[in-house]
Amino acid sequence: MGKDPRYITHHWQAIYKHAFYKGGPILTSALSGIDYALWDIKGKLLNVPVYELLGGPTRNRVGIYGRATNAEQMKQRVAEGYTVIKTSVAKDPPPRAIENPKFIKKAVANFASLREAGGTEWILE
Repeated sequence: MGKDPRYITHHWQAIYKHAFYKGGPILTSALSGIDYALWDIKGKLLNVPVYELLGGPTRNRVGIYGRATNAEQMKQRVAEGYTVIKTSVAKDPPPRAIENPKFIKKAVANFASLREAGGTEWILE
């Protein structure tokens, strides 16, 4: 309170270093919110968007991905125009840290069916 909000890094360091417990989810969550607010204040004071304060835009477009866990969904996502698909090894049952050969075979077969349904022209090698 009562300090210049434009000194963002100074405030971040002061909050983080003066905390009894370093890091942790509560401190870092609170610090994140304060950090966002300070950048927003500074952007408003200078009448510029925050991304300009942080070095400007890094891209002029944003890609999106579709989600597919089976061949039918894959065909639908490709037909919708998605060029990137998010999937998982297997959903039912969910994978564990170490799996047995039966699960691995099922996952390989699932990926093969996804690739067959989606084609290969959009897959990054």
